[in-house]
Formats: sequence, C-alpha cells, structure tokens
Amino acid sequence: MKNVAVVLSGGGSRGAIQLGVLQAFDEYNLKIEAISGTSIGAIIGSLYCAGVKPIVVKELMETKGFIKIFNLSWNLKGLMNMKNLYAVLEEHIPNDDFNSLNIPMHICVTNINTNKYEIFSKGSLFDKIAASASIPVVFEPIQIEENYYVDGGLINNLPVEPFIDKYKNIIGIDINNHENTDKHNMWIMAQRIIDLVIIQNSELNYKKCDYLIKPFIDFEHNILNFNHTDKFFELGYTEGVNFIKTVLKKQ
Repeated sequence: MKNVAVVLSGGGSRGAIQLGVLQAFDEYNLKIEAISGTSIGAIIGSLYCAGVKPIVVKELMETKGFIKIFNLSWNLKGLMNMKNLYAVLEEHIPNDDFNSLNIPMHICVTNINTNKYEIFSKGSLFDKIAASASIPVVFEPIQIEENYYVDGGLINNLPVEPFIDKYKNIIGIDINNHENTDKHNMWIMAQRIIDLVIIQNSELNYKKCDYLIKPFIDFEHNILNFNHTDKFFELGYTEGVNFIKTVLKKQ
C-alpha cells in the first residue's frame, strides 16, 4: 500500500490502541506519508512523526502515566495546566516546529473565540499539541496569539480534511467504540457527555476515509487512567495486523 495518510482520533488513555496499530504498521513496513490527529491523537501523532517509536511512547504511558504529565493548577481557568506535557515534548522532539518533523503532521484544535475547529500544520508545534489535548474544564485553554484553544475533538474528532483528494489511502483510527458502564457519578457522566459529542462528529468523517480501524472495547476504563495501556496496545496491535493482512489479500 502506497500514498498512505493516517487520521488519529481523540480518546484519552485509549490512545494506546493507536500506538499498537502504528507498531503493526511499522513491523509490516507500511510507510505513512502524513498524519492528522486531535487530542491524544495529536500527541501520539506528533511523537511518531518526530521519529519516536510506538513502543517507546507506550513505555512512557506505563511508567509516568500521561495524567502525571499534567500539573495541577487550581484556578478559575481550569483544573490543570500543560507544564509537564511541554517538558515531555521537549525531551522527545528536538525542535518546537512542525518543519522539524520527519513526517508531515496536522493538528486539529477548537477555537473557543470563533466556535470553529482549525487545523495547524506549520509554525510552533508544542502549543498546538497542548491546545488539541486541552479537555475543557479539566485543562486550561491554550492561548495562541489573540485566540484561546481547547480540545479539537469537541468539533472534529477525526480530522480527515487535510487529506481529502490528496492521498489514495486514508486510514482512520477511531478509539471510541466501547461499552458504557451502568455506574453513575459526576466523572462518569462527564465522560459520557464528551463521548456523545465526539462520536457524533466522528461519524461525519467515517465515509471520507478509505479505511476505518475502529476496535470494540469491552471492558471498563477511565479516559485519564492509563492502567490499561498494555491491554489497549495489544488490542491495537492485533487490529493493525488484521488490517494489513486483510488489505494485502485484496491487492
């Protein structure tokens, strides 16, 4: 398969599924020519485009836990800031610039001044990653020039737009196909509301992808709890291998 672009959805700790898929793609020498992502997909996609191997990002999730990357900052803007995320990005991506990446990266964010999504692919990189992963109320909005930005998944959780009519094989990886718990508390309900929003806007872009990887998750989890990283990774790896074998049989 040639002329491949990959779209990574948001989905918190479920992002390890995307890492598993990317690991399978690497092992089968499937060359990715561009990536687009939002929220956790923006973090994973940017690290991958910088040359950081999926297994290394997986280990980072397991040892530090992405929730520990974010620093509590009790204030009126939000509960947490992105200070420690910037430190991790600086450690693994040498230059804070889209042009420094080995593979072109496109990052989707939500502009809360205009109520529209935007997709960045040039200029400074780290602030765009942080903005794309800034879940409203949980994290502070990120200011870029005169505007404030939050999680791109609120409006566009599967940002395929940069690749339409440009790539022959667009592969979407959606990590929001899961069972809903019958438990009810404030945090579970907040997660459910977020899921409802992003699932609705993701479905609009399914048909714009040439292929869609959308594994079903049949166990309970918390989108900011990374205890299931290994399980998610293995699920994604299996999906990635099955996808490649299925596509190869058709070609």
